[in-house]
Amino acid sequence: MKILIIGGGQDGVILSYLISKNYNLEGLIVLRNKSKRTNYYLPVREIGSFIEKENYLKLEKIIEEFEPTHIINTVALSSTAQCNQFRELALEINANFVKKLATFLKDKKLNFIHLGSILEKENRPNCIYTISKVMASKFIAETNNSNAFTFRLPNHESPLRDDRFFIREIIDIFQKNLDSNKNFTIHLMNGKTKRDWSWAPSLLNKIMHMILEDNYNDNFKDLTCSLSLIEFTICIANIFNLKEFKVVCEKSGTYNSNDFIMPEIPKATQKWIKKLIMVKNNEIFNLENWC
Repeated sequence: MKILIIGGGQDGVILSYLISKNYNLEGLIVLRNKSKRTNYYLPVREIGSFIEKENYLKLEKIIEEFEPTHIINTVALSSTAQCNQFRELALEINANFVKKLATFLKDKKLNFIHLGSILEKENRPNCIYTISKVMASKFIAETNNSNAFTFRLPNHESPLRDDRFFIREIIDIFQKNLDSNKNFTIHLMNGKTKRDWSWAPSLLNKIMHMILEDNYNDNFKDLTCSLSLIEFTICIANIFNLKEFKVVCEKSGTYNSNDFIMPEIPKATQKWIKKLIMVKNNEIFNLENWC
């Protein structure tokens, strides 16, 4: 079994760790470019922008030479704010690149796994990120390739989230206030919308089990917990017994832990939420400590 990961970011780092450390499999990761501070656990090939024709042809050549049994595509412009700001770029990366890749792989005797988004199951006509991901998944389905799979993943968090994602700001605020009795405030846009939250290592490990067992499905409900962003934030405060704080939601008002009825949160979810906050920035690439 040989696994080729296309794309980096959180998913690429964690998958490279699982493939190398947990399963001791042969693997390769192909990146646009490698950040100096990012630690991957597999050999890395840098090819530049995936959407440039010359670089895309390099990717096809790497696939032919490496001869993987499985390809996992994690390439995406994932920040909804960036997708809305750079619409054409989002369509090129999230949709057109995947279309070219799926077409190239259609007649290859290997399994192609594309990581989509749970937002594809929602009606979000003004969200370019969702539109572009739907386009990719729809095209893969229409190729009629029985070895191609799209996993519409729920929100899956880890300490690797960077500043493009709102969760990084929430993590940083709580980390700064864990040992303080001072009042602090967390600002949100729309905090009452429910989201399906999960822990990235558990989610990606389930995908690895599917690969090993050659049994694929798009159901990750057993690993998720449905919470609004206000509930998620208050859950963190409750875990660390923080009382002197408030959540200011631009669209629905101001809250503290006494103003919101919290649903019952599974212990497994509480455990990874605590871990999310406890891992400091200088330790995020030591995956053996938290993955």
